Amino acid sequence: MTEKEQVEKIIKEIFALMDFKVAPTIREVESDNKQGFECTFVIKTSENAQYFIGHHGANLSAIEHLAHVIARQKKIALYFKIDVNDYREGKKQMFERIARDAAEGAARSKKPIVLRPMSAYERRLIHTIIASDDRVTTDSIGDGEDRKVVVKPVGIIASL
Repeated sequence: MTEKEQVEKIIKEIFALMDFKVAPTIREVESDNKQGFECTFVIKTSENAQYFIGHHGANLSAIEHLAHVIARQKKIALYFKIDVNDYREGKKQMFERIARDAAEGAARSKKPIVLRPMSAYERRLIHTIIASDDRVTTDSIGDGEDRKVVVKPVGIIASL
């Protein structure tokens, strides 16, 4: 059994324990860090999506974390994500727009732009998207759930 098949089995078992039957499909895209492909197990459902996703994706993150823990215990090295009804894909597109708008605003105004507090995943998306824009740089500030990204024009004082 391949690692993808093992992970698919893990995901199906997790959902079965919650009394849901799912049939994930696999979407592979080149990873952001250019080290191979990212594997996303996509679950499509016309009902119960709110239970799988939760408030701001909290349930989806918890399910994904549980699947990662089980996969590690089984010595599965595959890096994977879980998405329900393209929730994460939609969020990724939204954060791409936020990052582009913030980069444009910071470069145009020559002033730093502080974004709202975000999860580690969301901050990583912003940093990754903006990394290719040589007009601006990013930093994270704050602690815990108040951690946010600052988009700064290149050349601005490093302490900002």
